[in-house]
Amino acid sequence: MFVKPEVCAPRVSRRCFELLVSASMLLASNSAIAEESWYRGTGSHCSGNVSVSAALGALAPSTLKLEPTAPAGNYAIVLTPQELAEFKSQPVPRANVTLSAAQATDLRQALKSAADSKVPLFFKLGVSLLTSFTVTGPLSSFGVGWLFDQAYSNLEAPAVSLSETAHFIAEGGNVSQAVNVASRNEERFGVVSQAYSVSVGKEFRSFNLYTCLYPININVTKFTTASGMNDKKLVKVSGDTWKQWDVTDGKWDATEPYTYLYQSEAFYYFSKPAIENNAVVGQNIYRLSTRGGAWERKRFDAQKFQSMYASLTME
Repeated sequence: MFVKPEVCAPRVSRRCFELLVSASMLLASNSAIAEESWYRGTGSHCSGNVSVSAALGALAPSTLKLEPTAPAGNYAIVLTPQELAEFKSQPVPRANVTLSAAQATDLRQALKSAADSKVPLFFKLGVSLLTSFTVTGPLSSFGVGWLFDQAYSNLEAPAVSLSETAHFIAEGGNVSQAVNVASRNEERFGVVSQAYSVSVGKEFRSFNLYTCLYPININVTKFTTASGMNDKKLVKVSGDTWKQWDVTDGKWDATEPYTYLYQSEAFYYFSKPAIENNAVVGQNIYRLSTRGGAWERKRFDAQKFQSMYASLTME
């Protein structure tokens, strides 16, 4: 809401004065609560040879969505709540290709062009390089090869050169991309690995050729309370605008829409005008848990959040 001062001039009516005050409070309130989603400044980290990753991507194109973040050249991975739940339990394949003779030749050549690089070798399928970590700081500050170092030291995976790996590339071998979730305190990250695997006699070998660690942007479009009484849904309708649906009455609530603000490590944050005596007196802040927890509100004139609903599901 914006009211031009000249609309009220030269004589300021009471209603016009109220609108001016309300607009000023709304602008001030929005300025005070503006924050950035946590994943935008966290950076990302990759281990492996970029040209090899490009060759693997050409063979098994990724269906994952990445979002550019700061600093330039870093990304977040965008996951739906359903994908987040799926990837939490174990590495889940998202791309899988059995190599033809021609494809094997192309990949072998890509590995030979980066012969001095080293990668971890595993002797079983579906090994995650990372499920949790405690190293502080933005991912973009991690040393080169940090993810592969975790495999060498924590998973006892031997380091093999890409020139050695190239000898195992053959028709019938498998190129795959898999995803799992790692955590650092409240932060959640997607671990995306590109690998080549093959059976040699009775032995299985999997070469982790390229792995990236991305902060997760959870793409929620609907929250639903789970109290069993007077339940509500908060639904994304367009852009940053969300509306509240009354489950019991089966209709939209006759209240002001919510405005999405930002995403923290554990909550989605929203604002909604606080209206008293037909005037906007401030902005109430709401936060909805992305971990199955509460729907909470902090009134414009309060310091603490108060729980409205104890538990939520998200879609």
